[in-house]
Amino acid sequence: MAIGTDVPRGRQLAAAGSLVGAGLGWLELAHHGPVVGYGLAVVAFLAAVGFARRSVLSQVLARGAGWLTFVFGLSATISLFDPLVAAITVAAGAALLLSVPMLHTPAARAEFAPVRFRRAFLAAATSTVAFATLTGGAGVAMLAFERSPLALGWLAIAASFLGAAVGVVRMRAWGVLLGVFTSTVMMIAAVLSPHWREVLLMLATPGALLALPVVLARLGLTREDLAVAPAVRVGDVASPPVRIAVEADAVEDDDLEATDEARTVRRLAP
Repeated sequence: MAIGTDVPRGRQLAAAGSLVGAGLGWLELAHHGPVVGYGLAVVAFLAAVGFARRSVLSQVLARGAGWLTFVFGLSATISLFDPLVAAITVAAGAALLLSVPMLHTPAARAEFAPVRFRRAFLAAATSTVAFATLTGGAGVAMLAFERSPLALGWLAIAASFLGAAVGVVRMRAWGVLLGVFTSTVMMIAAVLSPHWREVLLMLATPGALLALPVVLARLGLTREDLAVAPAVRVGDVASPPVRIAVEADAVEDDDLEATDEARTVRRLAP
């Protein structure tokens, strides 16, 4: 059975269920290991809710959180070789694969329909959500355990990235500008804070991804086929002018002749 995005309901539930399974796996790890597992479990559960919904914004938010869960799981799998972590990674990856068609159905294309670079903007918005989730989680952790003033900075970065992603999906120019502004601030901060240089430069990536399609379009380095209807000159297809007065005169002459003939016939009739 298809719903608003023309994707079978079972596929959506399978994607959401895969992330629920990944979240349960992170909870199990958190009981026996790092506390970060609780945060990743919450992220996975929220992403599962997003995959169960049909709007493009919900799908982009869910994919950003899902990608963060997958990357963390993949890194932990490589470093720990834990079967449970590997299962979490597989579940998150399956959710991402199952959710791909949800962004490219006719309904989704009608909801998010930029003139050019649709896939590039979707990818950039998704990465921006992933970075927003990462910095937001860091801010919450610092606020809860260290009560450091830096937590407010991380939360502000997360809010800025999240706002940029929402603006892009809503096809607002300020979304791209906000993402570029945030990344520019990150690059300036990287110059002023050598100890955080690598982290801050990494956080400058989303804005660059958002600006890349705009730069390519301005430079004319890529071209996409646009279905443009041929221009029609109205004068070329307009019907020829009709001389109403002349036609009317002709009709009146015919009527008068017919009337004269009728009178003649009546006079000749016995």
